[in-house]
Amino acid sequence: MRFRNSLRLLMENFGNVYKMLLYKLAVMIIFAALSAALVVPRLVTILESAQWLEFVEYLKSFFKAVTSGDTQYLANFQREFTGENGAVQNLLAFLKDMLPSLVWAMMGVVFFYLLKRVADTLCHYTVGGMLNDRMSAYTETPFSGSFVKNLGKAFTYALVYVPLMFLYNVAMISLCYFLFFYLLRLLSSQLLLSLFLTITFIVLAESLKMTLTGFWLPAMTTGGEKIGSAMKIRGRISSPQFGKIFSVYVVSVYLILFVNVLGAISTIGSMLLLTIPASYYLLICVQYVNYYTVTGRRYFLVYDRVFADPSCGDAAHYLDAVGAAEIAEAGNGKAVKTEAAETENGKAETSDAAEQNDSAAEISAENVSAKNAEISPADKKEGNGAE
Repeated sequence: MRFRNSLRLLMENFGNVYKMLLYKLAVMIIFAALSAALVVPRLVTILESAQWLEFVEYLKSFFKAVTSGDTQYLANFQREFTGENGAVQNLLAFLKDMLPSLVWAMMGVVFFYLLKRVADTLCHYTVGGMLNDRMSAYTETPFSGSFVKNLGKAFTYALVYVPLMFLYNVAMISLCYFLFFYLLRLLSSQLLLSLFLTITFIVLAESLKMTLTGFWLPAMTTGGEKIGSAMKIRGRISSPQFGKIFSVYVVSVYLILFVNVLGAISTIGSMLLLTIPASYYLLICVQYVNYYTVTGRRYFLVYDRVFADPSCGDAAHYLDAVGAAEIAEAGNGKAVKTEAAETENGKAETSDAAEQNDSAAEISAENVSAKNAEISPADKKEGNGAE
């Protein structure tokens, strides 16, 4: 139910995907220009060195071997790549001689990367605020208006979220690297099984990250929480709810991987212009659907359909036909019809009462006549004598 509602929100608000695309393209162009002017000149010597070119060539050969299934090459790859006199050692020895300029260059790369991530997170927060307005009151909030309105809280959120996720992603990439080659040796060069387990680990790790942090953004935009309070909400989620949230993210991450890989292969990367921002927006929709469901809030799916879960869980679901304009219009029409119906009912009740009174009077007169007819003359005389 949650995954279906998230997809429905993605489809109904797909225009936000194009806004995210334009924003991300603008940010990418700006940071590419800044990097080319400030960082790349310091890296030219490194990027043109034989050691770096050898390193890149090994990476190309690695991905080529993975796609072609060359297990023999992969079995010897780690030794040649990271072993003695390997590409990594040669590159590190070269970089050691250029340490001062390298430190500044790497600091510049990390700085611009984190700054770009902060800019992207501002976009995600803005779109989250727009989605919250849509789900809570079905209002159309302009991107620029939402960006300016939420800039302060969005910047605070980004300053906390981006560094934490950077460290998490570095740890996850390192674990994936060692896991892949460890499994490759352990399983006697079973490439497909090693890839299967490594990709499964990536999906589960990404799903766990989203489960642990997925309530931060909705709690700040919907619940009005500060970043510190939003980060503590995870502790108030029950184990059954945690399992449901985690499973929704697992399905979402698998779908995102499938769509992006298939789209990149079939369209030579062109489809990624849409699928990447759509993937981010789908995850934002999942975050808000989970938050609204767990906190027991009603939310709009479409203009005339509201989803609600009054049990604060998934024990009961129902769909109500609503719509603010329709309710107001229907309410006015209903009031007029009700007054007219009450007037007609009052007239009908009055005429019915009059008819009932007439009938009762006729029945009483008939009863009196019949009773008088039953009295005999002798009875009348006895009655007179008694008087």
